Amino acid sequence: MAIFSPVRTPNAIDQCVFVVKLSQKIGETHLEALRQLEQALDGEFINFHEVKLQGIVISPDGANTQESRTIGVECHTTVHPQQHLINNERSDWVIRIVEESIQINCLNYTNWAESIEYVDNLLAKVFKCLPTDEIIISSIHFQVNDSFVVQDSIEKIDFSQLFNQSKYLPKNVWDAGSLWHVNSGWFDDPEDNKALNVLNISVRKDVTEKVKLMVLIEHLQQITLDPMTIVENNKDAPISIFNHLHDKNKSVVKELLTSDIKNKIGLS
Repeated sequence: MAIFSPVRTPNAIDQCVFVVKLSQKIGETHLEALRQLEQALDGEFINFHEVKLQGIVISPDGANTQESRTIGVECHTTVHPQQHLINNERSDWVIRIVEESIQINCLNYTNWAESIEYVDNLLAKVFKCLPTDEIIISSIHFQVNDSFVVQDSIEKIDFSQLFNQSKYLPKNVWDAGSLWHVNSGWFDDPEDNKALNVLNISVRKDVTEKVKLMVLIEHLQQITLDPMTIVENNKDAPISIFNHLHDKNKSVVKELLTSDIKNKIGLS
């Protein structure tokens, strides 16, 4: 009989993604200002580099010329952004500011209090490099990826050891075998499309073949701000919304998972 274990302990969270979407793309002046971020981070992050968009321009005579322009900046807490593919390690945190998106990835989640405090600190440093009276937030996105592994025999998998029969799982998954995928989306208020949820639940083979199967729960939430907010007037808005979305995510995951699994990952 299959036994489900969280891919990380003491929780099952593989990654949290915090995104602040702006009303327009960051311009050249703002990109210049963002180059100060490396100094503002004061050695916390390394491998600070520009993100470039590569393109090909075809002239009327058919000649091709390569064109490159800077569209943002990125930094990591390891020397190489793909370090985890090289020696099975990865950055704890990644900041990526590209076009109209400020994205912070937490890849070594411990607990919410520590994580949201650090995100608050990082956003403050990002906003300090930008003219906040010109920066307008249009939406906030928050995604949590939970992962579980199956290391025992997969001949007969009893998914009721992991999942409750909840509204987030259609009835046919219980007879779908060992590999399946469910994708659903909904608004918290059907008459108000400002709070979107997208939930992906999938069971798939592990590409590294270190375990038999992986169960992935990916919950994305998006809040559209109406009216949009100028950062200078409401610098606390992103953190307040992230806290709200964190509570909503916990509610969804609690309904999905069995009591035994919730106890195992500290989600009682």
